[in-house]
Amino acid sequence: FEGQGYMNEAVGALEGALFELGFHRIEIRCESSNHRSAQLPRRRGYQLDGTLRGARLSKDGYADTLVFSKLSSDS
Repeated sequence: FEGQGYMNEAVGALEGALFELGFHRIEIRCESSNHRSAQLPRRRGYQLDGTLRGARLSKDGYADTLVFSKLSSDS
């Protein structure tokens, strides 16, 4: 079911619910080498806040983590 927009739809629904509950900021984090995962927050209008270097241990050693955020005022 990859590439059919299910994650985009799910994230959109979750965003709406969280902002409606009064959340000010939502973060999405993903491994920097996972380019498909990094496309989702970009498509949804999240800003790249930065890279956490060596933040996660993976099978190949330490991996960087990308941190994206969206504020309630961004929607």
